[in-house]
Amino acid sequence: MLGFRPFYESYPLPRLILVLAALPLLLSGCSDDPVDPIPDTGRRDAGGTPDVGGGTDAPATPDTPPADPCADGVQNNRETDVDCGGGECAPCAEGQGCFVGTDCAMGRCDEGTCNALVDPGIRNIEVVMDTMTGARSTHCLTVECPAGKQVIGGGFESETGTPEAHDDVNQPASDTAWRVCSQSFADDVITNVYAVCAEVDDYSRAGMDAVISPRDGAAHREAVDVGCESGHPTAVGWGPLTGRRDDQIRYTPFAAELVGSPLMPRAVYQLWPSEIVRFDAEVRAHVVCASAVAPTVVRETARVDLGAIGCAIARCPAGQVRVGGGHRVVETDDSNYADMHRLKASRPEGADGWLACFHNNTVNEADVTAMVHCVETP
Repeated sequence: MLGFRPFYESYPLPRLILVLAALPLLLSGCSDDPVDPIPDTGRRDAGGTPDVGGGTDAPATPDTPPADPCADGVQNNRETDVDCGGGECAPCAEGQGCFVGTDCAMGRCDEGTCNALVDPGIRNIEVVMDTMTGARSTHCLTVECPAGKQVIGGGFESETGTPEAHDDVNQPASDTAWRVCSQSFADDVITNVYAVCAEVDDYSRAGMDAVISPRDGAAHREAVDVGCESGHPTAVGWGPLTGRRDDQIRYTPFAAELVGSPLMPRAVYQLWPSEIVRFDAEVRAHVVCASAVAPTVVRETARVDLGAIGCAIARCPAGQVRVGGGHRVVETDDSNYADMHRLKASRPEGADGWLACFHNNTVNEADVTAMVHCVETP
């Protein structure tokens, strides 16, 4: 039977040419590699695994270091302004925010702002000292400043070794004098009284009265705050409001210091429980307002063993001068509230320091803190 035959069956040579021409296409379709393969530039180890670090031209990317909180452009943590202040970052520049002088590069915090341009208004500071001796009673001494100067602070130091001596008045007596009263059961108690005096542009004093009532079962403390109507504080004073004395009331406060922002002078008193004291204690906290800028407060603390006398000294930073000082006494186990009124000294020390000494007759170790109030020299 005759039928149609394809051209390539009738003529073998053209059929061979067609097969050879199609061969490259057939081979490419059977390849295991993609049409556009990605070059493998990585090295391979002995097992044939690619080196994830790449070739010599592609080093590994290091981990990103954590951000510096003092350079993140945000006011956070304890910063008083963006990336400065708070004790953890660099001090702030003029015009930036602050709480205390140490937040500022110039050491001066003026109502929440670092300020290097304000004159403190205090000149020619000097310390005047006198000594009194008393026996088994309350004895007082008032130290006057030289003519033309006003009292900007003051303090005392008991030289007796007896633990019975304590001072229940440490306060300004007038614009030009500082007064200390010492109470003791011992003979020949010697107390040095100090007045810090200066020429002041704008001067004032203030007081705040309080009544502390005994409580059943435990001694307790109460803080008496008093602020300046104008200017900034330089010193804190304390004492009873009335002239009544009683051997079972100790008026010396655990703390007389500048706290908070803006600075708030504070005296912290303790009253024994009602089983010992059966009437109220009337007290007064005092403040001297003599500085045009808020003082820098520097603190130093010392541990005092049971039965021992321990002292701490705080000093002003370079370029600043002392205008006053204060103290704090805290038991290491503060739940006891034992009699801690044996403050032996809270006074100027040298040219730029403040000394606080404590005779520890409690039942625990105690910490005594000296605080010096400083302003930058004009």
